Amino acid sequence: MGRRHAPRGRPAPVLRALIRALAALLALVLVPGCAPVPAPPRDLVVGLVGEPPALLSDHPSALVLAPAVTEGLVVRDARDELAPRLVVEIPTLENGGLRLVYEGDEAGHLVATVRIRSDARWHDGRPVTAGDVRFAHEEGRALAATAEASALARRIDRVVVVSDEIAHLVGRPGERWHDLVLAARVLPRHVLGGAGPEAVAAYARAPMHAGPYVVSSWTAGGGLTL
Repeated sequence: MGRRHAPRGRPAPVLRALIRALAALLALVLVPGCAPVPAPPRDLVVGLVGEPPALLSDHPSALVLAPAVTEGLVVRDARDELAPRLVVEIPTLENGGLRLVYEGDEAGHLVATVRIRSDARWHDGRPVTAGDVRFAHEEGRALAATAEASALARRIDRVVVVSDEIAHLVGRPGERWHDLVLAARVLPRHVLGGAGPEAVAAYARAPMHAGPYVVSSWTAGGGLTL
């Protein structure tokens, strides 16, 4: 029998299959919706001028890094408004969390009641309590007057613990309410209570706190990983 030839002008079956495969491949490459999406980067590298001696210090670089590890009762958001973090809500005159009290002085002083969130936790899983607020205030008052933490603590006359969740922040006469709630800090009393100087210094360098990140490694002169 003679050989069969494909009609002129039409490719052979094998060639047609190859053309269809190439067309499908080109469609995958050229159509953006079908292209594989690269995974978003997981690392953020930040360059700082100068290495801080500790994260809890007044060093300019520490002031940039510390908010990633620590957490406050109240913070200022992107619109420069107060936002609750470790507390349930911002104490105000409207919700009854803020009161003006007169105790033999003409100016009077503000008392802000803060309620710690039930899910507020330290990095080790222990709950954040009102006692941690009073402990941080007392530790701040004990620092040198030039320290920023001391200046914040001295805006508050005293912290009264009502329960594990509730504390009263008693301001000095004439103190502004937003400065009062912003000045209150927290420190883990179960970690630092009774700790010696070396333990306190080690904690200040890489604190165990309640922020979104923890210090995983720190190479002096090399870099810090959160």
